[in-house]
Amino acid sequence: FEVDARNRRDGKISAHVTARPAALPSAVAEFDVLVSLGKHQADPITIALGKHSLRANRIVWAGSGGSIKITDKNVEIRDVRSTSDKASLVLDATVNKLSGALEIKLDATNVPASMIDPRYLGTFSARADLERRGLRWDGKANVQIDGLALGPNQPVIEGAVGLTIAGRRVIADVTAKTFQVGGVRLVIDVEGPRDITDVIGWRRLERKAIKTAMLGVTRIDLAAAKVKTGGIVDGELVISGMDTSGTFTIKDVQTPLGVVEGNVNFAPMGDELGVSSTLKVEDIGEVQVAAQIAIPPHPFEPDEWKRLGRGVVRLLTATVDDLEVDPAKLAKLGIKQPYSGRVSMTVALAAGAGEARVKLDVRDIRGGILQKPAELHLEATIDPKNTSAIFVVSGNNKPFVNATAKLPGFGFDRWVDEADKVIDAPIEGKLELPNIEVVDLLAMFGRAEITSGKLGGEIVVAGTAAKPTADANLIVTNVNVKPRLAGRKLPTLTELKITGKWDGATGTVAINGTESDGATLDITASGRPDKLEDLQAKVDIRKFDIAPIAVFLPGPLVAATGKIGAKIVITGLSPDKIRGTLALEKAQVPIHPKIGTVRDANVSIKLTELGLAYNVDAKLGAGTLKLKGSAPKDLSRIEVEGSVDKLSLIGEIQPIVSAKIDGTLFREENLLRGDMTLSRASVMLDMEQGVRLLESEMPDDLFLGRTTPPPPVAKQLRIPRKPWIVMKVKLHSTPIKVKHEYFEVRARASSPRGITVSIGRQLGMDGSIEIERGDVDVLGRHYRVDPGPDKVRFDGTIDPLLGIRLVHEFPELTLTADLVGRASKKEIRMSGTPALYSQDQLFAFFLGGDPSGDASSATRDAASSVGSALVSAKLARQAKKVLPFRIDTFNCDAGTSASSSGCKLGRWLTQNWFVAYKQRLEPRADENPQEVQLQYYFKKNRVLEGAGFLERFGGDVLWRKRW
Repeated sequence: FEVDARNRRDGKISAHVTARPAALPSAVAEFDVLVSLGKHQADPITIALGKHSLRANRIVWAGSGGSIKITDKNVEIRDVRSTSDKASLVLDATVNKLSGALEIKLDATNVPASMIDPRYLGTFSARADLERRGLRWDGKANVQIDGLALGPNQPVIEGAVGLTIAGRRVIADVTAKTFQVGGVRLVIDVEGPRDITDVIGWRRLERKAIKTAMLGVTRIDLAAAKVKTGGIVDGELVISGMDTSGTFTIKDVQTPLGVVEGNVNFAPMGDELGVSSTLKVEDIGEVQVAAQIAIPPHPFEPDEWKRLGRGVVRLLTATVDDLEVDPAKLAKLGIKQPYSGRVSMTVALAAGAGEARVKLDVRDIRGGILQKPAELHLEATIDPKNTSAIFVVSGNNKPFVNATAKLPGFGFDRWVDEADKVIDAPIEGKLELPNIEVVDLLAMFGRAEITSGKLGGEIVVAGTAAKPTADANLIVTNVNVKPRLAGRKLPTLTELKITGKWDGATGTVAINGTESDGATLDITASGRPDKLEDLQAKVDIRKFDIAPIAVFLPGPLVAATGKIGAKIVITGLSPDKIRGTLALEKAQVPIHPKIGTVRDANVSIKLTELGLAYNVDAKLGAGTLKLKGSAPKDLSRIEVEGSVDKLSLIGEIQPIVSAKIDGTLFREENLLRGDMTLSRASVMLDMEQGVRLLESEMPDDLFLGRTTPPPPVAKQLRIPRKPWIVMKVKLHSTPIKVKHEYFEVRARASSPRGITVSIGRQLGMDGSIEIERGDVDVLGRHYRVDPGPDKVRFDGTIDPLLGIRLVHEFPELTLTADLVGRASKKEIRMSGTPALYSQDQLFAFFLGGDPSGDASSATRDAASSVGSALVSAKLARQAKKVLPFRIDTFNCDAGTSASSSGCKLGRWLTQNWFVAYKQRLEPRADENPQEVQLQYYFKKNRVLEGAGFLERFGGDVLWRKRW
């Protein structure tokens, strides 16, 4: 306070008072007063209030008038008024100086909320009429809230507070609602202490002092309240002494599992509060939740709540019973796995006792790599002293894996107070394989390659989570593999023992095996992960058959066989620290369904001080593969020399490929780069052989799981990222021959600039193939292939862009067919010179029709020519089987208005020489009955052509160039 007082001549005192309330640091109050002391000591003191002002948060209250009268008994404040814009305040009060009795009347209207905080919006009005006699209070007070918002863009709150006091009885009624969020109402009727201003008295009140308390919510919109899950909450909770009841309804709560709806019910449980709920998760099932909440005897005493601590929750349980899980439901949780099953789970928390338990059972697990259903059982317990868990995996009512784990000394309190220290807590664990029948284990994954065998052992874990230690002992005995359809009898894996040890820094492993034919396997290794350059290992394998071990491998490798021998010493991971020999005899290894099985493979690898030398000789289908080479001791480059002969992939189209391979591989950081050359190559594809396969695709009118066809999904061509092999392959001039019932292709192709092949998670190709020359017979008609570069161009994917042109010369028309687009989605574009025909007519000519000189009969002649071409193609296939000599082409032409009918057969004498004979059945006057053609094709785009008849012989030399 600051007071500036002065005496006046009339005996009164004038004063100017400045006050700064501690509760409102930004507020400043100033007022003028005139004090009359009276002539006698018993006379009252009268203080007349003059002008006053109050400034707080940029709001100014001002007024004048009012008085304060002080007598021997009372202090009376009358008619104190102040205004601020539309707000007003009127105060009357009387205080008895002797008894402390108080009467106060307050009337405030439109008081801005910004007086409390500049960010607040809205106003409130209040009216109070209270009195105190001794310790007893009586009266009423009401507060009306209008347009209250706690900041810009915040919900606007409308509400009211009603307070009624009658002695110890206090009734409060608080309501608040917003248009966006909803409404809340709290009503409490309590018998307070004798002096309701006694804080200690309130803290000593027992629960029975609460006559009635009600909390109600009306359509609370959680999304409007910025709760991410959203949803609507309705309901009320009623407390009456020791009795509690009520229900809250939850709707449309969005969770990763789906929409959640349900009720939360409250009911008394002795002296405590019981809570139960059944929550329904859309398309998943129900979750049962129950809790027992402790309430202290003196609910207004903060210390008692603190003493309860987490013991407020006596018991909390959540139960899921027989919940169906499938890949779609797992995807909602962000788990992309192809498994389904049924889940039951119980979670129990007794916080007061310091205990928690989780029990999980997953039954009938199917899908993915599982071909038979599996079961999973998990129990985890946290008690006041320890944490422990049990984990069991079984199938067909037989346990396959038993695991136990324990954190001694890390109990419930430590999880609550210092969970981050669990990484340094000691651990005890064991994983046990209880002498499993290997037949039963592999049958879970659809594997039936063995007839007997046992698998057992254990892994014991100790140390801490940050630095664990482990001892492992696993043993496989008496594994017999089913005999193959062909080949030698496979030996029995008598024993394969694996022992290992990890002390937290260094690991050691030993693998020892024996087979029934006397073969042995001994491998030892030791090292540190952070010092792999110091790895020490020895490998001593003597004619050990890999078949009994391969049955445990994934994918097609399960069928691998062959005898392996090795004697290797490793003193580090760099190539110059690996020395020894490795040999594989009579191996059979499935590679891929489209590649086939490598069989009769013999591999020899030697690593000496001089470097690497290797030799590979194997069969693949009807073909053979031979590779050999060498490398310096640091393996910086590897020379490759070899060949493939009559190698063919497996599929509807099976080209036969032969080639000589030469090149070098260079070892770089995280990459194997190579330069390869394919020479003396040839490609032969006979599409007339074999039996047509059944369709493997789903019928067009069958839709699994839906009644309409799914939307088309375009295949995405992906360029490999981070390849681990990049090779540039140059292709020398290579003959290509394709035979089909309706067409035949003869061509020469090369890639002098090379094609870059990248192998990573995908296969990619970049470069182009040049067509040096080519001929195509379509339904017996001969077409030239325009030579040139970039006829087949790869742009990073394995689906190349085509730019191939076929040309045929009619006497009156040059027919051109351009094969363009990607190989997976190619199209044929027809054109003719001169441009006299439609696309349909040109395509008919391409299929075997013959352009006619008579326009009126063009369509009829084209149709008859196409029909005869198709028939002759069928006859040609049979004729090639019957004739005593080989022919390559055969076709018959139907007569048109411009030419007579006839048949023509031809044969390629060499890759360059072609001879043909044509016989006309009813020659016209301007035609020869017989005709012989002889053609010689030069390497590029030159053709020497001669034609002979009975009367005369003629020849042409042609050179065609495309621009």
